[in-house]
Amino acid sequence: RAAGQGAHEVAAIAWERAARHSMSPIEVARRLGEAGSSYWKAHRPEHGIPLSQEAVAMIDHGPARAMIVFGLGDMVAFWTDTRAGVQMLVEEAHTVQRESPALAASMMCQAGNFAALGGDARRGVEYSRLGENFAERADPITQIGCRAFTTHLRLVHGDALDLRTELDELDVLGALIGPNASADLVQLGQLIVFDLMTLGRWDAADDLATRVITQARATGLSGIESFVHGLRGEVAWRRGRWIEARAEALFEVQFNEGREDPGGAFAHATLARVEAAMGLIDDSTKNAGLVVDRGARLGMGVLEAWGLQARGLAALARGDASSAVIDLERIWEICQQGEIGEPGPLWWHGDLIEAFWRADRMMDARRFVEYLRNRSVATGSSWAAAIVLRGDGLLDRNPARLLESAECLDALNAPFEAARSRALIGEVAAPRMFEHALFGAFDAFVALGAHPWIERTAVIIGRQPPTVQSPLDLLTKAELRVAAAVSRGLSNRDAADNLFLSPKTVDSHLQRIYRKLDVSTRTELAILVSGTFRIDAATDRAG
Repeated sequence: RAAGQGAHEVAAIAWERAARHSMSPIEVARRLGEAGSSYWKAHRPEHGIPLSQEAVAMIDHGPARAMIVFGLGDMVAFWTDTRAGVQMLVEEAHTVQRESPALAASMMCQAGNFAALGGDARRGVEYSRLGENFAERADPITQIGCRAFTTHLRLVHGDALDLRTELDELDVLGALIGPNASADLVQLGQLIVFDLMTLGRWDAADDLATRVITQARATGLSGIESFVHGLRGEVAWRRGRWIEARAEALFEVQFNEGREDPGGAFAHATLARVEAAMGLIDDSTKNAGLVVDRGARLGMGVLEAWGLQARGLAALARGDASSAVIDLERIWEICQQGEIGEPGPLWWHGDLIEAFWRADRMMDARRFVEYLRNRSVATGSSWAAAIVLRGDGLLDRNPARLLESAECLDALNAPFEAARSRALIGEVAAPRMFEHALFGAFDAFVALGAHPWIERTAVIIGRQPPTVQSPLDLLTKAELRVAAAVSRGLSNRDAADNLFLSPKTVDSHLQRIYRKLDVSTRTELAILVSGTFRIDAATDRAG
């Protein structure tokens, strides 16, 4: 009953107690396995792993054992050692493929997913394709799920141009996620959100993320809920909606910090990027370091890369190009070693080009631009194409290329990156000849609250930075989360449910938010949160 209501941690406790009262070894193992699985659904692998290990030791072979190993491999890969978890899943899938091809197929696809997270996209695709082979003797639902995993992993590998039909299938699967969607479909949903983000389909990613979060919460899948909040934060970061980005990232950050043994999560990296752009360098470096350390400890190369990019951006923000190169070059190494060929999952490429350029490593910069140019052609990535133009503009001191880069990034709805391309014009050409572009960059940085870039651009155009603060500077963490929830159109009661607060607390926060931001309606608040800040940059410019 508890599991049916989404109370998986309560269910886990009940299953373990039942196991300890059981006489038959098979029943003990089965119930311990259920307890471990329930703890995993509650995102408590530190409790689930020892129970599942105990259960596995009591069964020699067969589907019952494989089902327990499935959950155990997931937990080990996520929590202790990614490679060990992958190996566990692969070996068990092979042993059970004849007796239970559907289970073996699902295990192999999950092994592929974790192999890619470990930094080996090529092997991830191989495992997932093997899962598809196993699924040929299974039911149609399993076959569809395995195909979706393979599509996701091939996208990360860099095969986007060959996946038109397969990506359409993901859209169909995403449309099915709503009330009463199965846990398996919700799990696939988080991968589809990631893929939509990778492809720059912001609105679709945001819409699906909302539905996945709603269904994950309804079924008690708290780990999926927190991870997708982090993905929604990453989308908001790229779109220049930094209040939302920080609020969404804080959801996953605070979820992980509430654990017995907290570690850095993907959302820590998103939060660290916003903090770096705001000039909160110490906070950014701390949060990014948590991600780098955890990724290195687990052998999860993709997680490590997210932290490295945030730390590299913080180094650029404080003017330390040499340190930025060290972190960002490591991401290039991870991508090359693991054949992670799609540029869209993590936007680090422009940072490395700028770091090389500022560190006077022009040959390395040119080599990397050519690498990215090849990836742009191979994948059709609009992001990569725009950053190649930025690289060409910097290295050839060509302002026209930088303007073209900015326009491409405008088309992607990436205001911070577009402003960065425009601001660099003032470092390769006479500022007076490109005042319109430079003032546009300055205004964008002011609107975003990107203080290091405001100060740098102010020097180029010969103006004083404005003294007006952005909402990001004014609101507490709790207020940011309330502001983001209300700006999405949620009532106070719905916002309270989403944030695990009382309606009275939400109302109290909202009143303080209105006073601090000098707004009086939810519509005005939504405009501020969306990034359209009422800052009199024109007055500062004229003065």
